[in-house]
Amino acid sequence: MVFLKRPLNTSMRAQEFAPNKAKFVEMFAKFLPLAMHHIGLKRLPKIVFEKNIGDVHQPTFGMYVNGEHTLYVALANRHPNDILRTIAHELTHFKQDTHNELNDDSGTTGSPEENEANAVAGIVMRHFNKKYPEYLAQKPIIAESKQFPQEAAYPGNIGIMELTKFFQQATPEQKQMFKELLAHQDKKSAWKMVQRVLGVKLHPSVVSQ
Repeated sequence: MVFLKRPLNTSMRAQEFAPNKAKFVEMFAKFLPLAMHHIGLKRLPKIVFEKNIGDVHQPTFGMYVNGEHTLYVALANRHPNDILRTIAHELTHFKQDTHNELNDDSGTTGSPEENEANAVAGIVMRHFNKKYPEYLAQKPIIAESKQFPQEAAYPGNIGIMELTKFFQQATPEQKQMFKELLAHQDKKSAWKMVQRVLGVKLHPSVVSQ
């Protein structure tokens, strides 16, 4: 869905993700390069994860702010696959924005831009679920708290913001190495690569996975 206004910011504590944290970070790390490939993206917008988001008219699972190249995604009480579908949908709107295809009516149900985002998100998820069927059994992310820190180093950091930044800044060779490390289940080395590229220190609860 496309909105032209900023969302209401209701953040979430990373601790609330603890039961599902490791698997969701793993899913996101594998999903992002796959989504970029199938959508046809060479770069990413800023991606902000929140507990709940919405504007003055209605809450929503995701939104893309035109012109600011910023994508917002709600996480609370959602299945990880549904979250990934929202990301694919909004990334399609980002691509439309970079091609100057969005207008004030683009977020309307049934608009060409909205229909394309729905279709592309469905295609991306079919590719992802076919390649990684084991993630279909993941449980929803449950959260009840009010704050979700944005820093890289804090207890229970889920690492998804840092993964987004990694795919924005890494070279093609670094991205390929990262994917190969994950394919070989060497997540510890993959997270260390994220730290080196970004110059940040992820919390031990992430890098020790």
